[in-house]
Amino acid sequence: MARSPISLCLLLSVCLIPGCLTYGALDPGAGPDGGQDGGQDGDVHQDDSAPPGPCSGPAYVRLGGEGASPVVVTTDWLVMDCCEGVYLTFHGPTSALGPLRAMLRVWGGPQGLNGEFAFDGEAESPMAGLASLESDPWTFEPLAGWARIEEREQVDHISPLVVTLCAHATGEGPLASQGTEVWVERAVLAPMEWAERWQIRLLADPDLSAQDALALPLDSLALRDGAWADLWSLASYGHAEHELRWNEWHSTEGMLAVLPPVGVQGLPFVVVADGAPAYLGAFMTPLSSLSFGGPVILMPPGDGLDPRALRIERSYADPRPGSPDPREDPRVLAVLGETGRLAP
Repeated sequence: MARSPISLCLLLSVCLIPGCLTYGALDPGAGPDGGQDGGQDGDVHQDDSAPPGPCSGPAYVRLGGEGASPVVVTTDWLVMDCCEGVYLTFHGPTSALGPLRAMLRVWGGPQGLNGEFAFDGEAESPMAGLASLESDPWTFEPLAGWARIEEREQVDHISPLVVTLCAHATGEGPLASQGTEVWVERAVLAPMEWAERWQIRLLADPDLSAQDALALPLDSLALRDGAWADLWSLASYGHAEHELRWNEWHSTEGMLAVLPPVGVQGLPFVVVADGAPAYLGAFMTPLSSLSFGGPVILMPPGDGLDPRALRIERSYADPRPGSPDPREDPRVLAVLGETGRLAP
C-alpha cells in the first residue's frame, strides 16, 4: 500500500492503548471470538468479549442496553510505522460525549489488513479502542468484540475495503460506564488510489480574482496542477455545516500555510468530483469590502472551529446568494458518500 511521505509520529500515542486482536478466520459456530481464547484447545471463550445486543441491521450506538441510536459512520485510514488500521467515526445523537471514534489497529499479517479478528480489551498489541471526539480524542478505552475487514467488489480495477465492527467499551472509563456498544456492517474504507475523487484545486492563473473567475464559464477555468485538498487529507465532510475535518496528518493551520496570500480580491478555487469541476468558490478575508456570491472559506477561519476543521460558507457579504446552493451539488455528495467521508 502506498504511504504518505508525511510524518506519522502524531499517532504514536495510540500505541499505549490496551486491547487485543488475533488473526484468523472466525468459526461461525464459535461465537464472536471464533474460539480464539489464547488456549490450545480452541474452546469458545465464555467471558464478556461478546458484546450484548444483536449486532445486526443499520449502524448504531447503544448505551446501557437501551434502544440503539442510529448513526452515520465515516471511515479513515490509520497508518503508522508499526502497523495499519482503521478509524470509524460514529456520528449521531449517541451520548453527551459527542461523536465516537473507534480505532482498529492491526499488525501486518500474511493477509495484510484483510481478515477476521477477535479482541478482548485485555492483552497488548494489535488492539481496538473507542474515544470521544468532543471529550478527549486521544483517550481511547479498550473495546471487546470482533471485526471483519474484507475486499468489496472492484470499482475501476480497484477493490475498496469494507469494515464490520461489533464491540463494546470495557474498563473503567466513561464510555464503559455508560455501557457503550457500537455496530457497523461493511463500512467502506476508500483505497488511497481514490484520493483524487474529491479535490479542492486552485486556478492556474494566479492573477484571476474571485469575481472575475465567477463571471467565466466553470469549464473554461484552467486548474493548477495538484490539489490543495483531497480525500487523503479529509477525515470527514459534515454535510449540515459543510465542514471539512482533516485527518491526523493535517491541520487547518498547516493546510492554510501552503496557500498563496489571500488579498481583498479573494483567491478562487474549484471543487472537483470524479475529475469534473463541480463549483467555484473562493478563499476570502474579512478585510475585504467586496461581496462574493459563491461558496467561501474564510481566512482566518471563524471562531469556535476545531483546529482540524474548516467550513465552506454559503457566500461572503452577499445578502442574496444565488440558488441552488452549489455546495449541495449531488456529484460532490455522491463521491463523499461512496468513499465513506460524508457525515451528517
